[in-house]
Amino acid sequence: MFSPNTSGLLTRRTGTDKFGQPIYAAQGATVGCAVANLEPKIQQTPIRSTASASRGEADEIVVAAVILFPSTVQITELDKFSIFGSYLRCTAVAPRVGVYGGVDHYECEFEIWEA
Repeated sequence: MFSPNTSGLLTRRTGTDKFGQPIYAAQGATVGCAVANLEPKIQQTPIRSTASASRGEADEIVVAAVILFPSTVQITELDKFSIFGSYLRCTAVAPRVGVYGGVDHYECEFEIWEA
């Protein structure tokens, strides 16, 4: 059984503007959560050989955070979340099933997002 041990501010995406950029609700809601990982994973990615004669590599942030939410929290991709001074945007939501077959909690991956 999942039980949240901290909380953060969840701001829902309400739609998109005429340029395809997300529009967010004016006010967020405080929701319970549990932080599984809040450190960025940096992976080396190769640069195309046509773009670099040295065939160097670039750093790319793969996943910035993994946070667990109770099944009562309705979170979707592109929602914003603020916790411990970090501003994040949801990139993936995966339901996790409990022992009895019901959704116990959601495991969400986030990327760094400017406020």
